[in-house]
Amino acid sequence: MKLLIILLFSMSHAGYYEAYSNYLQQLGITGDAMSTNNSGLNGYNEKLVKENPCFDELVQKFYNNVHIKDKAAASHFQMRANDLFNNLLSSTESSSVKSGWLWREALKMSSGNANLAMMLIGSCGHDDVMSVIPSRNLESKHKCEIYKILGSKITRRENSNYYPTDCSPDEIKFMGYNATICPVKSSSMYLPGALGKETILDTKLIEQISRIQAPRVGGDQLPAKYYHTLGSAYLTCQFKMAGVSKSMAMATQLKVIRAYRHRRLCQEEVYSESVNNFQHTLSYISVYQLSFEQFVDQLLQNKLEGRRGVKAQAEWSTTLKHSTDRNELLFMITKKIARIDATDFLKTFVYQNSLCLVSSENATQEIKAIIDYYSPSWISEERLQAAKALLNTWWIDIVWSQEQHRLGAEFAYSNCKEDEDFLKNLNSLSCKALSARDQTTPQ
Repeated sequence: MKLLIILLFSMSHAGYYEAYSNYLQQLGITGDAMSTNNSGLNGYNEKLVKENPCFDELVQKFYNNVHIKDKAAASHFQMRANDLFNNLLSSTESSSVKSGWLWREALKMSSGNANLAMMLIGSCGHDDVMSVIPSRNLESKHKCEIYKILGSKITRRENSNYYPTDCSPDEIKFMGYNATICPVKSSSMYLPGALGKETILDTKLIEQISRIQAPRVGGDQLPAKYYHTLGSAYLTCQFKMAGVSKSMAMATQLKVIRAYRHRRLCQEEVYSESVNNFQHTLSYISVYQLSFEQFVDQLLQNKLEGRRGVKAQAEWSTTLKHSTDRNELLFMITKKIARIDATDFLKTFVYQNSLCLVSSENATQEIKAIIDYYSPSWISEERLQAAKALLNTWWIDIVWSQEQHRLGAEFAYSNCKEDEDFLKNLNSLSCKALSARDQTTPQ
């Protein structure tokens, strides 16, 4: 992360050091570390509401309105068991929720101040699970009703967020939602297009993501991850306020999301502790030159030969107690061996050590080059294609996140205004917005 910090400051004009320092603080980047679960942004946002009471009140009122909107949307939603509310294929263009509704609601709450509107959205919009702005209990009535509606519609989905409840304090506390004003994951706030139609991913990219990441179940079983777009808009808007050029801000945002994605891929997949599991299985398949299907047949018949076979059988002993379905085992074995092979490719050509210090732009291109051109003679075509299929899911995830951040950044630069003193005046601007709102609200 030190290299990323140096890179960001080397890109910045001397007058923008404060803006870049603020940006790093929000991301939780310090020294060699980058915060997990968006703790950097959560801490930054909690500090803002704590130090600016009028802004805190505005945030509470804004998200109370979001909960009211969600209640109506949840009642209208016609769903099947196991549906994801906000999935890759969903958007405001195909729902009862109109494109740009969130932006219009935020502008209305902020009396037309685009910068303040984006601050409201960014308070919870940067994450659909881990946002933790403290609740002042304004939302409890509407949020409980949303739980009841969602719980009555979902019969098989094992997710306690949606279980039916009468919303007693103990039950809400058990669900973990007593402490935050932020919406539930299924909120129409996180529906692609909530900021505007122009923030919806291109149809061709959506089809490509669906084909690569969900060939068996379809794109409607992939999450929308629209919080990436909202978070990018929020962070980039603050660059715009500080007077940072669009090209510099866009370049920064894209470099950071690439670095973040590669860091996660490198540490959580390539150098994770579990990556070397099933090495005996891989060894057995390689030595006896078995196809995955042949290995599964021998595994089920308990006919794996010799000491190497005993160890390979042992690696699957727990699984065989729970399932002896041939197709399921074939799918699992293909997946596990593909992970070993795919991570070996990345260790060899992309991430040469567990420090995961890479040029993220080059690394993305290197992964794509492996997928398109790498064809070693020492691996079977079956294993090679399985490994490349997995690499493709990791590669498209980087592309997907990068495009969402680009769309969010573009939206911010089209709507936010340059105002270097905005954050210093955040509370007074919020007080004015509250006053204007009170004057227009019927008594």
